[in-house]
Amino acid sequence: MGFSKTYSIYGKAKQIAWVVLLGIMFTACITDEEEGSSCIDGCPNFLLIDYEPSWSPDGEWIAYLHVDSQPSHTGIYRIKPDGSENTLLIPGAQNPSWSPDSKKLAYSLGAQIWVMELESGSTEQLTFEGRNFSPNWNPDGTILLFRQSICTNIPCGVWMMEIGKSPKFLVSYGTPSNFHPTQELFVYRRSWVESDGDVLGDSLFCYNVKESENVFVTTLSSSEFISNKYFRFEKSGDSFLFSSFAIETEASSIFVMTNGNTKPQLLKADAHTADWAPDGRRIVYTNSNADNGRLHILDMGSNQSQQLTYDNQF
Repeated sequence: MGFSKTYSIYGKAKQIAWVVLLGIMFTACITDEEEGSSCIDGCPNFLLIDYEPSWSPDGEWIAYLHVDSQPSHTGIYRIKPDGSENTLLIPGAQNPSWSPDSKKLAYSLGAQIWVMELESGSTEQLTFEGRNFSPNWNPDGTILLFRQSICTNIPCGVWMMEIGKSPKFLVSYGTPSNFHPTQELFVYRRSWVESDGDVLGDSLFCYNVKESENVFVTTLSSSEFISNKYFRFEKSGDSFLFSSFAIETEASSIFVMTNGNTKPQLLKADAHTADWAPDGRRIVYTNSNADNGRLHILDMGSNQSQQLTYDNQF
């Protein structure tokens, strides 16, 4: 069953996002995805060093954030999947996201969204107010999603920008994932909150850009999953993975959700922030063991991992 069919099934339920959070007050929280901090929500005991990997659609490169004790070494790097040609591209930047043609990188720098043309090295700033993070492209490269994190004079949550036009607000308090690879929809999360204010976990929703419609997908209970983030679609669109500090593993781990299922399946324990290879047969992820923190590549067929980044590369 393809994701489009699954989405249609969810669509019949018409459980709209606004209902579960109506009237609830929220507090904006800066996470590692936004500020490059070494502490994710819940602060598990490991140091993030190389994370937020993004595999280029042509399969040639992996962009990622490296955090270093020397500030001049911190920023977005680009590396070949075989571990060669590791290069600092954008000092001080974070949240790398490849355009569908692999010719551009969107990223956050100074809490604003920028785009770099890889061939020329030219850059363009796209946002100028608020604090904006986690950009992601739509399938044809004409739209960028991003998160505005401070709830002050402008709404916080998911925003959308058509390239060359002004940003448009979409979803209050949401944290976006990347777009589905073939459809104008994306998965995002919002806190699952009781009427008395108790936070019970996260609710996941689909947002259909063309129809401006929210559709409920599933809930991730805080009794099982904590700090759910970095949702990434597999390139066929049949499933997506995400990072979570899970009670099951007692560690930051990678889970995958496949069409028709509402229960995530463990993909890799002791792992954080991952992305799929274009062929869907490998993932790149951060090893979240306390003595590691480097990028690794997991072969899905053999279940074998190979380290990609090392401390002598910086």
